[in-house]
Amino acid sequence: MKGRHIVFIALGVALLLLAGCSTSSDTSNPTKEDAKVLFENRDTYIGDNSSVSTILQHLYLQKYKQELQLQTQKQPYSMKVTYGLPDAYKTEDIRDMLEKNAAVLFALIPNVDKVTFQFDETSNDSSLNATYERSTIEKVVSAKLVDIAKSQDDLASFLNVGSK
Repeated sequence: MKGRHIVFIALGVALLLLAGCSTSSDTSNPTKEDAKVLFENRDTYIGDNSSVSTILQHLYLQKYKQELQLQTQKQPYSMKVTYGLPDAYKTEDIRDMLEKNAAVLFALIPNVDKVTFQFDETSNDSSLNATYERSTIEKVVSAKLVDIAKSQDDLASFLNVGSK
């Protein structure tokens, strides 16, 4: 009987530890470390698939990215990012994240002209699919591209990175 109590207590402690670890941070949101990596990858070119992928791995919705397509054959150069997304996200939150992602991509990749985000058929709302153009993104996010990535702190501030 006493052995059973010890086993149940040990299992309870293990479950609490696991639950604490899994809720400590939302890995779909950028952190200060992400802002550092993003800043280090400024002045990337659209043809550098590895660097563009690295940038996407450090933006909003990073853990939901499924596919990246680059169009680098002729101008205007563009990219399309496909996400798979659970239903838990609110539409307005996703739109804000996509706008910020697009602005950061334009700020860090000087030769990209158009960014398209689409969601796979299993995602909650295909109306979230969006295309942004370099010429209009500053109006959308109310920020100048040159100011977004002027410093690591400016980049973190634009992404609303806390003290994570």
